[in-house]
Amino acid sequence: MKLYTVKRIFPLLLCMLIFNSCDDEKMQWGKIGGEITAEEIPLELTEKIERYDFIKTYAAQYTPQMCIGIGLSANLYNTDEEYKQVCDDNFQLFTMGNAMKHGTVVRDNGELNFTTIDKFFNIIPEDKQIYGHNFIWHTQQNQNYLKKLVVEALGNEGEDPNPPTPSEDNMIVNGNFETGNTNGWSGWGNSSSNKLTQDGSYGNILTLTNPTDGSTSHSAQIAYKISGTFEMGATYTATFEAKAQQNGKIQIALQKDSEKDNYPGEGYKDYDITTQWVSYTYTHTIKTVADMDRFMINFGLTANTYYIDNISLVKNSSSGESPEPDPEPDPDPILPGVGNLLNESFENGNNGWDINPGKASDGYSLESVEQADSPDGNKVLKIYQNGLLQIKTPEIPVGKEVVVSFYIKGEQEANVSIAFLNGVIENQYAQITGTNIIKSKIAVTTAWQQVTFKLQDSKGTMFKDGVKQWTYILDFGRIKGNTYYIDNVQITDPSVTATYTTQLKYTQNATPRAISSSLRNNEKIQTALYGAMENWIKEMIKHCGKRVTAWDVLNEPINDDLGLRGVDNKYASGDSEPTGSTASDLNLNWISSAGNQHFYWGYFLGKEYAVKAFQYARKYANEQQTDAKLYINDYNLESNPNKLKELIEYVKYIDEQNGSPIVDGIGTQMHVNVDLKKSQVDAMFKTMASTGKLIRITELDVAVKTTTPSIEQQQSQADTYLMIVESYKENVPEVQQAGITIWNLTDSKKEHEYWLNGDAPNLFNADYSRKIAYKAFCDGLAGKDISEDWEKPMNK
Repeated sequence: MKLYTVKRIFPLLLCMLIFNSCDDEKMQWGKIGGEITAEEIPLELTEKIERYDFIKTYAAQYTPQMCIGIGLSANLYNTDEEYKQVCDDNFQLFTMGNAMKHGTVVRDNGELNFTTIDKFFNIIPEDKQIYGHNFIWHTQQNQNYLKKLVVEALGNEGEDPNPPTPSEDNMIVNGNFETGNTNGWSGWGNSSSNKLTQDGSYGNILTLTNPTDGSTSHSAQIAYKISGTFEMGATYTATFEAKAQQNGKIQIALQKDSEKDNYPGEGYKDYDITTQWVSYTYTHTIKTVADMDRFMINFGLTANTYYIDNISLVKNSSSGESPEPDPEPDPDPILPGVGNLLNESFENGNNGWDINPGKASDGYSLESVEQADSPDGNKVLKIYQNGLLQIKTPEIPVGKEVVVSFYIKGEQEANVSIAFLNGVIENQYAQITGTNIIKSKIAVTTAWQQVTFKLQDSKGTMFKDGVKQWTYILDFGRIKGNTYYIDNVQITDPSVTATYTTQLKYTQNATPRAISSSLRNNEKIQTALYGAMENWIKEMIKHCGKRVTAWDVLNEPINDDLGLRGVDNKYASGDSEPTGSTASDLNLNWISSAGNQHFYWGYFLGKEYAVKAFQYARKYANEQQTDAKLYINDYNLESNPNKLKELIEYVKYIDEQNGSPIVDGIGTQMHVNVDLKKSQVDAMFKTMASTGKLIRITELDVAVKTTTPSIEQQQSQADTYLMIVESYKENVPEVQQAGITIWNLTDSKKEHEYWLNGDAPNLFNADYSRKIAYKAFCDGLAGKDISEDWEKPMNK
């Protein structure tokens, strides 16, 4: 039988639009994020679409060999009853978009957090299957945890065998803690704790734990009381080494131990602490407070654990006329010439931050104000919005690599976009990624959060030739009556190592080097990472049990320009080969849209990392007595035949290295648009089917390149959905047809905030009403126009 084609009804639709002009003859198309065009779907077709049964009904009747799924948001499913009901009514299989990924589940200490997964499992109907998404990927992996394993495996390999020792003039007698005690140190605040622990070659280290977020850095403190007092006008230099369980911030200060005087102090300096050991330098000249007698470490701003060692505090000049002291170093490396251009604490006003001309509704305000919970100092930039509002930064000098960070919060939750006014390559809305940023957007909450983003393209710069300065803007949209606060703005250039005041341990002024092959193939690293991989896969399968019927074991292993990601020095945009040769100077150079969540397993483990991943998955699935199918998955396979060919070759390699077939299926994502050609799709499915593996469409959506599609665009989208289903059924034998998963339920903005946020790619409108594509998809499953079988004619 020739399959029904939706294109055949298109001339009829146009005729009906011409002759049926009365309002009661038409139904308005569901609005998607704005005003829809004048064209509307005729009532007869709308009634047909509404009369269709649920998708799962047709799947069970016409394609029982396959499972039709939905890629959904676990958070929406857990909280939105209507969203949950539409998913339950229509689909047989669920794929959680983010909730089962490594970066979501694995904490910085390696523990697994199943809270969202368990809530989801507790409310899904028993007859629903789950597709596990996913085990191993190059992104949304907890880089903090995995990098820590790499650093710990390296230990002191390649380090200076004779590291600097504390000076005899050290005013902190117990600065390396090798006495086995914390004599001279006292800590308090926020139920924090301090104790000595062991850390490999470091020996005893001071471990500070702050259990909950505090309002300021001094919510939790530890102090060392010196013998005597600091001398007015004298300059003191402290050095210390530190790392943290997760990226955090500590503050160093000098203070007077006098409750009577309300503990006065000066020299307050903030330091960003990372998850690797770094040596820091602190210099301060006593200016205003007399008789200070203790060295302070404030660590109460965020819940975290900090590790401190080798603390030294010396007086630079003991008597007579002191030489001119060096300028006090900034806690973060600043671009040469920038200094405090961006006025990180806003203590002296707005200092160059202003409205983007013509991009503000009346009633806005920008002002520097006192703020009790300020992350840095007492003042912040307060921004009031009364409609459209964009603010721009002062001009910033360019750098080879530029890292921008700031703190932000709002009185109401909102989304803020980052864009560029000039100087930046690409367009002004260039895609940037970093901590708490996804595709140039920040989800602002009512609590302070630090935002960090990096500008760097594959050629080493994001700036146009000859440009010396650039600016960026914060676009607050058109919300009425919201207030935002910004503080502690930093601009750094990591490539300018000579300007750093904080250098990696024992490598002051060193030039980073590419990791040698001996480190890249280091047995200790491989043992540590394979152990983490096995534990991750084992615990996930053990916890999820038989509810998961298939696992996406390896996701997107092939680079767009071919080659295995990580293995062949191929990386996603913005990433590059790691630098450093030792534990202390290891820099992964891997960024991501969710912060430090890029991690290329294959870089350290080689191409056989995939073999191990499948072997672990099969082993623990068997232990749980589940016949879960194991998949490899990638995108652009319909448009890049060479990529598909390389993926299939990799599947052959995995099977051969295992000694027998272990990859059950191949998934094609199919994030496509209405320009897709049938010949491309047919060729892809034929090639995939030739492997004999199960074939699944894992993430299907069809973009129309607008949020307000015309009736022609809606029809083209329906044609494309139908064509894909037809091609899948025609070219993949039934025994290999594992199923089709639609990616996202509706065209709602809440589902497309970060993915296809300028489009309407799904089967349902934002209000859960069905689109023409819904009918086309069902007709594709049935292999015919289902409505032609209805005995009773429609109205009219």
